[in-house]
Amino acid sequence: LVNRLTALKKRVESLKNRLENEKESLEKARKSLESLKKSKQFDQLKDDKQKKKQIDSKLNNIKNSINSIISDISRPLRKMRKLIQRDEHATSYEVLEALKSYLDKPFETARDEGEDLPKLKSLLKELKKLMKGKMKLSERERRKKLEAVNRILEEGNISRFLRDYENKLDEKKELEEKIKDSSLLERKEELEKSIEDLESEIKSTENNLEEAKERLEKTQENLVDKIEELKENVRKNFNAKLKTGD
Repeated sequence: LVNRLTALKKRVESLKNRLENEKESLEKARKSLESLKKSKQFDQLKDDKQKKKQIDSKLNNIKNSINSIISDISRPLRKMRKLIQRDEHATSYEVLEALKSYLDKPFETARDEGEDLPKLKSLLKELKKLMKGKMKLSERERRKKLEAVNRILEEGNISRFLRDYENKLDEKKELEEKIKDSSLLERKEELEKSIEDLESEIKSTENNLEEAKERLEKTQENLVDKIEELKENVRKNFNAKLKTGD
């Protein structure tokens, strides 16, 4: 029991020292992380990440805008497809493929073509002739859809969006390279991982220390009981000898 008590006292002391060291390390890591987050370089990194987020939003808006422009003339495009399917209108293979692609994936198809949009322009010129001729549309719809087609052909709204999209994409790539090359992000992740590990270690050490203290207390109680038991036995033996001596 005495040896066990000595060993447990050493373990409790060792765990206390370990816990103190771990808490000091945790405090240092937290201060380092806080200092890093307050640095000008980190502010620049945050700005770059925010700019990238804004560019992502603009890219998505451009994509939606192009999809919306094509969607605005999707009804006459579908009517054109039906005329072709019924053999009421003959067209080239290129125009037919463009028709299918622009109805299925307008943005992706436009981007694959590039800002000159040769296939889309051929398709829309043919669509205009149909809208002015055999395609059944109300006068109001015919006028509105022809205006939409003219905006694409004459004003180049999709071409402008595509140019803007590619420019924004280049900006995004530059920012991504800048963010990737920054050692601050890696250092931040290292510190956060270190803090997480230290917090876990501290919790484990606290549990082990609590367990060691309980075992030490139990062993001390057992030792006291054992000493009392020995004292009692000594008293009994002493009294027995006195009686025998009488």
